[in-house]
Amino acid sequence: MEERGRFSRFIHFFRCGEKGFTLIELLVAMAILGTLSGVTVLNVGQFVGAGQEEAKDGEWHQVELAALCYLADGNTISEPFTVGPEDQGVLDSYLIGNLMHSWTVDVDGSVSPSEGDEEPTPEPTPEPIPKPIPKPIPKLPKSSPIPAQPFR
Repeated sequence: MEERGRFSRFIHFFRCGEKGFTLIELLVAMAILGTLSGVTVLNVGQFVGAGQEEAKDGEWHQVELAALCYLADGNTISEPFTVGPEDQGVLDSYLIGNLMHSWTVDVDGSVSPSEGDEEPTPEPTPEPIPKPIPKPIPKLPKSSPIPAQPFR
């Protein structure tokens, strides 16, 4: 019974019968939410770029497999041709879904990105401005130590 009284006094210490939240509680909650949202936004940004690269690699593999299946069925490729979102050509029956990029299929069935569909090379980033070198602090001349005086 004694412990229940202590707990209720402990609770009343914080609330004292008032409704609502204190300023400290609101600030702590906002700090926690801000931290969580900051970490989440940074991590999601990394996954978006990686997902687009993975999708392009998967599409490349799909076009390669379609070209090999086309050749395995006894067909031949007399000259390189391009497949893409607009026209999938002879590989249409071997592909699943629509393409997002354009690909060039060579005579031997190898696949490479089309001329206009290659990734643009990023512009070089400028070199950072070097920080100025601080001037050295001049050293003070050494002086003779002050002789110790007896305490009076």
